[in-house]
Amino acid sequence: MKQAPLSLFEYTIPFRKPFLTASGDLNERKGFLVGDGKAIWSEIAPLPGFSDETFEESRESLMDHGKEITAAFQDRSLDQFLNDERFLAMLARLPSVRFGLSMLSEQQKATAAGLPLYNFWKNSLFKKTPRNRGITTEGYVRCNALVGVMEAEKRHQVIRFRKECGFRTIKVKVPANPDEAFETMISTCRSFPDLVFRFDMNKSFNIDQARELFGKMQTAWEDGSLARNIAYIEEPLSDPSPELLSELRTFGFSLAVDESVRTPEDVHTFESNASVTHLVIKPMLFGSFEELLTPLQCKLAVAVSSTFETAIGRRLLAHIAALSNIKRETDHGLDTGSSLAADFQQLESGAHINLGDGHGLGMLPDMQKDWLTPVKGF
Repeated sequence: MKQAPLSLFEYTIPFRKPFLTASGDLNERKGFLVGDGKAIWSEIAPLPGFSDETFEESRESLMDHGKEITAAFQDRSLDQFLNDERFLAMLARLPSVRFGLSMLSEQQKATAAGLPLYNFWKNSLFKKTPRNRGITTEGYVRCNALVGVMEAEKRHQVIRFRKECGFRTIKVKVPANPDEAFETMISTCRSFPDLVFRFDMNKSFNIDQARELFGKMQTAWEDGSLARNIAYIEEPLSDPSPELLSELRTFGFSLAVDESVRTPEDVHTFESNASVTHLVIKPMLFGSFEELLTPLQCKLAVAVSSTFETAIGRRLLAHIAALSNIKRETDHGLDTGSSLAADFQQLESGAHINLGDGHGLGMLPDMQKDWLTPVKGF
C-alpha cells in the first residue's frame, strides 16, 4: 500500500511561566508537527537559546524541500534523503530537522514490523551480551523531577510534593555562588535521604571555584554531613575540557555533561578519556537517529532530556529513553509537559511515561487544536 502524503502543522503554545534562557525570557514554544494524518507523527522544534538553528531556518528548509521530503516519505527513503549529498550542507545546520525527519523514517520501519518503536529498535540493534543484558522496560520509562533555584524551604516543599507524585530521582538546579551551591546540596541530600539527586551546576564555575567547592563536598561526604545520595554533578565547569573534568572526578563524584555534548564526536571525546560517567542527551538538539546511536551505544550512562516538546515529541523521546535503558536502567528528563499551557494530552506528564503496545509511536493525536495551523504549500 502506498504511503499517505505528509502534512505539516505549525504550533505556538504559551509557557505557563516564562522560561529563562541566556538570550532572555521565552513566553511561548514554537515548532512543527509533521505526519501522515494517521499514526505516524514527528516533531521539529528548535529551542531559542539552545538550538543551533532558528525556527525560521527550520521553516525555510521544510518549505524549500517539502516536495522532496514528501516523496522520500512515500517511497520510504527518508534515510537516503538525510544522507543525500545535495542536502547535506543544509541539513548539517539543522539538527531538529534531521531529528524530526529521521523519526518519521523509524516509525515507518516499526509500523511495517508491527512493533512499538522501542521494541523494533531493541530487536534490530541490541543483542543480549554481558554489556547489554537486555533490561526489560515493561512498556514505560521513569522520569526525574526538575526543581529550579529557590530558597531552601520552598525547594524542600517542592521536592516533598514531587516525591508524593512518585518521583524517585530529582534534578536540582544549584545557585551560581559556590557557597550557596554547597549549602543547597548539603541541606537537600540530608533532608531527603531516600531520594536520589542530580545537581545541575549549569557551567557556573571556573576551575578554581570548582576545586574549592568539590573539596568541601568531598570533606562533607567523608565526615557524613553530605548524604551519599548524589547520582551525579552536571556541567560544573564554564570551560568543561575533558582534562579539567577528569581532575574533578578525583574528588569522588560522578559527573555528567549536557550542553557540552551535541555531536557524535563530542560523545567519543568524553567516552575515550573517562572524564565523565553520564551523558545528558537532548535529541532535538543532537540530530538524526543515526547520530543518536553513538551515545545510545557508548559505554557511558545516558539520560534522555526534553526541550519542552509537545506530547508527540516527548513520546518519541520516551521510546529513545527506553532504548537507552537496555544498557542500564535510569530515569530521564522528560517531565516537561506541565510547562506548556496546552498539549495533546496531560497524561504524558509525571513520574512515568507509558509507551503502550501500539505500532510505531503508539499514540493517535487529535490534530484539531486551535494552537495548530496547517502549513500550506508543503
